[in-house]
Formats: sequence, C-alpha cells, structure tokens
Amino acid sequence: MFKVIKNNILRLKNEKSYLITALIITIVPILLAVYFTSKFQMKGNIALVTNSNKFDTTSKYINVNVMKEAPAKSTLVMGKYDAIVTDKGNGNFDVVTYKGDDFKKFIEGALQGKSSIRYTPGGTRKAGTNILGYLTMFILMEGTLFMRYFSEDKINGAFKRVLISPISIKSYLVAQYIFNFFIIYLPTFIVLVVEKELLKVDIGFNYFQYSYLLAILTFIATAFGFFMSAIIENTDDSSMMATLIITLTSMLAGCFYSFTNKNNIIDKVTAIMPQKNYLNLVQGIENKSAISNYSGQLVYIFALSIILFIVGAVICNRRYSDGKY
Repeated sequence: MFKVIKNNILRLKNEKSYLITALIITIVPILLAVYFTSKFQMKGNIALVTNSNKFDTTSKYINVNVMKEAPAKSTLVMGKYDAIVTDKGNGNFDVVTYKGDDFKKFIEGALQGKSSIRYTPGGTRKAGTNILGYLTMFILMEGTLFMRYFSEDKINGAFKRVLISPISIKSYLVAQYIFNFFIIYLPTFIVLVVEKELLKVDIGFNYFQYSYLLAILTFIATAFGFFMSAIIENTDDSSMMATLIITLTSMLAGCFYSFTNKNNIIDKVTAIMPQKNYLNLVQGIENKSAISNYSGQLVYIFALSIILFIVGAVICNRRYSDGKY
C-alpha cells in the first residue's frame, strides 16, 4: 500500500504542472472568497425599478440601485442583487428575491416607509462559510483531477501488473484513496494558514474547525473522484463529466451564493446534494451551533462517500475479473 502511495508521489514530482494546477485552483477560490466576503458581506444590493425619485436610497447597510428596466432574474442567482423591486405605484411593490419571505417582507416594509432601509438578515453568511462555499466546487474537482494516476494505471496495464504482485486490489484502491485525500487536504490547509498568518485575513474558523470541516469535504471529494474514475475509463471523459456534474450541483446547492427557492421539486433535489448538506453543517457551526445538531448531515455525507467508494471498488474488481484490465 505504501509503495503505491510512494510511487504516486514520485510521479507527481515528475509532473509538477499538476501540483501547480492544484495550488492554483485552491488559492484562487480562497482569494475570491476573501474578496467577496469583505466586499459584500455587510452590504446588500437591491435593484429598484421605478420612474419616481421620491425614495431615499442612502443607507450604509444596503445599496439601492434605481433603474428604469428590471435586470434579469439570473442576477439574483449570481449574487449581483439580493432583490429586484418593481414600483407598482400607490405604495405597492413587487419584490422578487431568493432570500426568503422574511427578507421580502422587510424590503416591502422599508420601501413603504414602515421601517428604515437596513440590511441585517440573520442568515447572512460569514467569512468561514463563504470560503468553504467557494472551495467546495474546486475541491470536488480536485478529487477527480488527482485520480488521473489511477485511470492511467488501468489504461496502460500497470493496474494489472500491480495486482499480480503481493498487493491486493483492496489495498491498491485504498492506497489511491489515501494519496488523493492528502494531496488535496494538505495544500489547501497550508494555504489557509498562510492567508491568516502572513496576510492577516479573517478566515472565519479556527484551525481545529478547519481541520475537520476540510477533512469532511475532502472525504466526499475523493470518493466521488474515485467513483467517476471507476465507471469511466478515459481520464479526459471522466474529468469532463465530473466537472459538469460538480458545477451544476454546486450552483444549485448554493456554494457561491445562498438563496432559497419555493419550488418543491428543486428543494427536494438540492436537499439530497452533499454540497447542500455540507454547507448547512458549516454555516451552523460558524453560527455557534453544536456539531451534534447536524448529525444527520454528517451521517449522510459519510454514508454517501462510503457507498461511492464501495460501488467503484466493485466495478473495478468485476472488470479485473473479466479480464478488461
């Protein structure tokens, strides 16, 4: 098992571009998360569609952008605006937002003069949740990226030659999993330490919290990467399909922007996504909730990871037995 891990490390040293790529797709999301957290965390943005100039839009808590035509609703999903408000006249407003009914009522009351315009919703994401939210998609992608060595071994026949040796297929697959886990986990954690200690950035959580929260995310990322590499032989096809799945599900799960949706079908779909369960756990912990309150999410994430690994291992074993490797 250790020889497999050592061999992968030597291969990685000879392909430094892969390590550099991993660092880039780790550092960039953290930098983006830090930037957007400091830029937008204390300010909300509202698009106010009206022909009137009677509204006092001056507020240190919210940006009210007055315009003649309503922007596309996609700007809500992308996080450009928290709400699109259309002035219907006579004190009536049409408010479109994905931040829930409480926020909608608050905006209506503020514009009708029943309350001052102040943006302080209790569910606002903090620095730690923003950083891990941005990192979620990229770490999931890394899970597939570093399974390249496993895919290459299957294609060039090294997988079969390894199994002829005393090492078992179980030990080989576990070794690939361990290598992938630590090659994702360690650089990411180091980047967070550098951000905090050298750049003096608020990363939200303490190191102990990051140690296990990052481990949970890396655990599911490695399992998914292994599963995709097991069911799809070609490395490029596996990476492309995994990237598509990860991107779509991460956006729906709210990794980049927290929003709510009243569509029951979409709610049910997002509820089963591991990203959604993970972010609920992260945000709860950052809001000082006990981790025991999220035992359901933890069990689900670990159970799904184990299932993905077992299914991938069964597929590999069957194909090996059938002489396809």
